[in-house]
Amino acid sequence: MDPFTTTQYLFLLLCTATSMQLAFYAWQRPSVVGSRWFALMMGSVGVWALAYVLEMGNGRWQVMWYVLRLVAQTLVPVAWLLFTLALTGHMAGWKRPFYILSPFLLSCILFLSNPLHHLVWRQITPSATHQLVQVVYGPWLIAYLSLAYLYFAVGLLWLLQQWREQYGTLYRWQTASILLSITLPAAAYLLFWLRLTPLDLTPLAVSCVNLLLLLRISTSPHLFDITPIAHRLLIESMVEGVLVLNRQNRVVGLNRAATNMARQPAAAMLGQPIEIAWPALGHKLGNNDQERVVFEVDGESMTYYEASLSPVSNGRCEVYGRLLLVRDITAQKQRELLQQDLTRSLVHDLRAPISNSLFALEMLKTAVADFVSPEDLMLLEMTHANTEKTLQLVNQILDIHRLEAGKLPLCFARVTLTEVVARVLAAEHGRLTQKALRVVQDIPPHLPPAWTDPSLLERILQNLLDNAIKYSPYGEHIHLSARLEEANDSTPRRLLLTVADAGPGILPELQTRIFEKYTTGKDAGSGSGLGLPFCQLALAAQGQQIWLESTPGKGTSFTFSLAPTTQ
Repeated sequence: MDPFTTTQYLFLLLCTATSMQLAFYAWQRPSVVGSRWFALMMGSVGVWALAYVLEMGNGRWQVMWYVLRLVAQTLVPVAWLLFTLALTGHMAGWKRPFYILSPFLLSCILFLSNPLHHLVWRQITPSATHQLVQVVYGPWLIAYLSLAYLYFAVGLLWLLQQWREQYGTLYRWQTASILLSITLPAAAYLLFWLRLTPLDLTPLAVSCVNLLLLLRISTSPHLFDITPIAHRLLIESMVEGVLVLNRQNRVVGLNRAATNMARQPAAAMLGQPIEIAWPALGHKLGNNDQERVVFEVDGESMTYYEASLSPVSNGRCEVYGRLLLVRDITAQKQRELLQQDLTRSLVHDLRAPISNSLFALEMLKTAVADFVSPEDLMLLEMTHANTEKTLQLVNQILDIHRLEAGKLPLCFARVTLTEVVARVLAAEHGRLTQKALRVVQDIPPHLPPAWTDPSLLERILQNLLDNAIKYSPYGEHIHLSARLEEANDSTPRRLLLTVADAGPGILPELQTRIFEKYTTGKDAGSGSGLGLPFCQLALAAQGQQIWLESTPGKGTSFTFSLAPTTQ
């Protein structure tokens, strides 16, 4: 036996041993996605290499070993395609792998019945010493080889796509190792089959790749226990909808839950602006930077969704899109609406007895004013004041519900700011005097009147001034100012009113929630948490805004906008 043939034998035996070892390694891990198909593929490669050796043995069974080599050889691309389908998460679209296996099964039948039709080979001649049989290929073998390389190409494309989508080094090494394990042997065999090289380098390529895989496994024993499909399965199995938008707000990725929520197929959404792909979400989302938006979808029944937004950035912290996590909150919203209806009903029922009690207290004050002691009269006044405050709170809760439902009637009129401010200060004179507070006004006389609801404006100013009085230290100043802001590219012409105090300020974590209902500070006198939400809702009903600036220990200023009348 010449040295070249000996070397070829050694590589074939090495190929057999390493392939069987990899097949055994994969077979021992049935929980790993695609492990069975990988074991079948490597086992087929091992059988192919062993049949290759036996065929070169110059025995009477050369043709039989050639047929066995063909069977193993034709099984490799089938096992490869099924393996990549499982690994990349596309197996769900092939509920019956029989369709992929059918060409292999047909080939086995044709191998056994070739003398009847000669579709696999037209002529086969045993070779001389230590050589392969001489074969004249039939049309089926040529066709199947073309199909095999199509299987290889499809699997490679899916793996390359997955490799591009992965960010973890472990996943990239794993995918790269799998790509290498099939591309080098397939390329070597194709060169030999096309007669572009006189030597069959396939055993050498397979042996080298297998050794690299075994080396990789020895340094990272759990390499193939963590599969890249875990990421895809995680996203696809999520109940929440996941959408990825690029900088142009176009949908570049989404999961099955998102398509179900949007009630559109993925093909119709991908590449489309979010306003077209999912109008209800797109119109609510706009181009703002809110962290969370709530929107509803009309259908057979109203469905409510909550979308959480977060930026998508690369390794250099460059933002190139947004990630949307959409959650169905219909059940939660229905509970909230039911609770609101119940609260509104209870509060509405409370208003009548409180009003009657207030009227009775007023009558009682008049009737007994000349007969009771000053101490008893003071108690009666205190009870009357607290009952009146309770009635105001009840009315405020009902007004907030009406504002949220858009059912509070608005009566717009020309309002002079100095007149409204004078009325509010007169109403708060007693409390200001009690704490020795001074209100510093900065309202230019040339300001145009505001176009607003006078009663709502008065209540907004009263709420803000009430907070400023409550939190201002004894003897401090409260600043009340107004100015006209001219129109620019982003905002129209508007009046800005500011109420600033020198109080303790608002904690940063509380500032983001200060306009939510029932949000209060930790101190005992922080109130009901309804005044500021009422201000925001009353201004929003008029298309205006309110915001705050606060530094702990240095006071708080609330600023809100009003529409000026046209001159």
